[in-house]
This record gives sequence, C-alpha cells and structure tokens, in this order.
Amino acid sequence: PSHHYHIAESSWMPVDIPGWLNSLAGDRAIQDFFDHLKDHLLEHILEVDYTGNVLSFSDGDCDNVVISQNVMYKHQTLRVNYTMYNLCQEQDTINPHTHADIMLLSHETDSLHHPYWYACVVWIFHVNV
Repeated sequence: PSHHYHIAESSWMPVDIPGWLNSLAGDRAIQDFFDHLKDHLLEHILEVDYTGNVLSFSDGDCDNVVISQNVMYKHQTLRVNYTMYNLCQEQDTINPHTHADIMLLSHETDSLHHPYWYACVVWIFHVNV
C-alpha cells in the first residue's frame, strides 16, 4: 500500500458540523473542536511533519480553510498500513465499535514519559476542503 491509512471516500453518513457541535454543547471532549480541526487540516494541507507539538495557526490562516458545506462524513472503519519489525507490510482496522483502542509511538523522548501514547477512537470522519 502506498498510503499510510485508508478511509472510504463515501459520503452516505453526512454530519452537519455546526448542528453536531450544538448537540454536544457542554461536552468537554468537543471543546474548541472546530479550531482544532482547522489547525489539523492546515497541518496536512501545508504538509507539516508531526513532531508531537500542537500547532496553532492564526485566525487568518484558519479562515482560508473552507470545509465544503460545513459537513464531515462519518465512517465505520479506518485502515492503517504499517511495516513490522521484520519489514513485512501489515494492515490494522480501527473500528470505534469493536476495535477502538490504539497505541502510538510517543514523540516525547525524555525518560520521564512513557514511549507510547494510548487512545480510544470514538469517531472517524473525513471532510472535503
């Protein structure tokens, strides 16, 4: 596989972003979601290598990111391609309902931090920008 991950391009589960955020008002998990989303999208558009540091772009930069129809598309799965220690190619499927727990290599390199980050995937979305 030539790409690190794969999400289907389907658009059969559209989610209106403003409506979705209003339905979750008060939930700390989505605090500043839209700002973080635009920062994340800008990192990818500008092809910024991830170093573990959270980047924040200016409001002007973020205003240039236009999400088509303010809609994101929900998906059931995300497939991740990776190379194992023996150089064999593998693929894992992340599904928020059945295989949601993930482990990532940490970018925190000092001895005070654990070498891995652990997370639980709650949703999988894509947007058209």
